[in-house]
Amino acid sequence: MDNLLLILTFIASNKEMQCVACARSRRMTQPSAIQTSHSRLRLLHNIPPEIAMDLINEAIAARDFKRLVDTCEQLEFDLSLYPNEAMSINEIYVPYIGGYLILNDLNSARFLYKRIPPAVTSANSELQAIWDVGIALWQRQHAEVYHAIDTFQWGSVMQPLVLALAENLRERAFHLIAKAYSSISVTEAATYLGFSVEQTVESLTAKGWVLDPTTNTLQPVKIPKPVVQTTNLAQFNRLADMVVHLEKA
Repeated sequence: MDNLLLILTFIASNKEMQCVACARSRRMTQPSAIQTSHSRLRLLHNIPPEIAMDLINEAIAARDFKRLVDTCEQLEFDLSLYPNEAMSINEIYVPYIGGYLILNDLNSARFLYKRIPPAVTSANSELQAIWDVGIALWQRQHAEVYHAIDTFQWGSVMQPLVLALAENLRERAFHLIAKAYSSISVTEAATYLGFSVEQTVESLTAKGWVLDPTTNTLQPVKIPKPVVQTTNLAQFNRLADMVVHLEKA
């Protein structure tokens, strides 16, 4: 018995030494987080501006707005440390704010706008226009949000972004109305959705909402709540009995 214990102890200590050696080898061969970060920054410092904008356009085309914001955040950080003469940080501000608005991160959008020099904001009409959308969202002025989106002539980069923003806002409004109202006037629903009265009726009745022409109100279709699996006391007791049984086995 003693010999068996000695053999097992030797095997365990040998494996432990191998693990330590492997870990030490990995630390020596793999670059540190700081080295990786600086290498990445050097690459971005030398990146041609059209490639940086391609990354932004690809994220917008894929409707991956989290990736859009992550890309802009990284570019802002990189360009602040390593300014690139061929690319101005001002080029990313408009889609950067737009990405935050789609993600409903109004605080980050507001802080970003405050970081932008006033001379830049006053000279860029598209930047002012996207921030007008942000202000309207902050103040919950639904009609003003859609008005600001629809009345500005957006550039080629921002056109698909603001279209996605409007769709996202309408989808959120649709779910909020369905949760909060048992019935809502057509005109009020139109304000939330940024549609005309006719478009509102057509859009919502297509989703199964019921129009009452006598009161000119819509009755939302309730969205089913997800079923939450709960563990009751009896199930908990059975689990405890199983654990005790397994420990005795």
